[in-house]
Amino acid sequence: MFECLNSWIIMAAEKGLSNKIYTIFHILNYAVALIYTIWYGYKTKIGLKKTFYILLITFPLIYLWMLVLYWISSGFREFGGQNMVMVFVYVPIIALGVSKIVKVRWVDECYYHAASLPLLHSFGHLGCVFTGCCSGFESTWGIYNIITGKLLFPIQLIESIVSLTVTAILIIRSHRHKYEADEKQFPLMLVLYGSLRFLCEFFRDNDKILMGCSSLSFHALFMCIVGAVWLGVIYRRERRRSTVEKKNID
Repeated sequence: MFECLNSWIIMAAEKGLSNKIYTIFHILNYAVALIYTIWYGYKTKIGLKKTFYILLITFPLIYLWMLVLYWISSGFREFGGQNMVMVFVYVPIIALGVSKIVKVRWVDECYYHAASLPLLHSFGHLGCVFTGCCSGFESTWGIYNIITGKLLFPIQLIESIVSLTVTAILIIRSHRHKYEADEKQFPLMLVLYGSLRFLCEFFRDNDKILMGCSSLSFHALFMCIVGAVWLGVIYRRERRRSTVEKKNID
């Protein structure tokens, strides 16, 4: 099933191109981000200019926070890492300051990031196939891993498909709501992506902490809980508002 892809992986490794291809996929993220920004700017009331500002200011901050989080998780020994997923749940906090600078509503910026974050991860994560990182368990079929020299479960591809699926759901939802920003979009992304990522972690060959769960499993669960609580607060506020309006009508 993966014969052609495995041939490319082996050929890239033999020519010393694995890390370069990995980098190319991450550079591709910026091209995808640019295309998404143009599309989003035209579809929403924010406008293309302010959407570009959000892209140019927020994503460097997101990348920096990703490096800091890895530094903290390594016990302040290493400054690096490429795990963008760890940052998803913190983006609304970053957006608080950026929204003031760009002069857009906080809910508008969160709405922008809801679909853009899983979209970018879906493309960048494909580079892991060539370097052998973020891999699955040994399998009788799957992707050739240049580190182990064995076939491993293709979890990288599955995670990319999961990310694209979440993106598609959010964009379809945006279309149905005529691209009007609402505060449910980002917490919905956290619930969808967090729950699916939690399941994906069971198929990854990484260190398990408790009951077959890795540290990323617990982070995905945390992401899901934050999104669920956030949505709960929104729905509760809406019910209160609806009750007040009914009383005023009566």
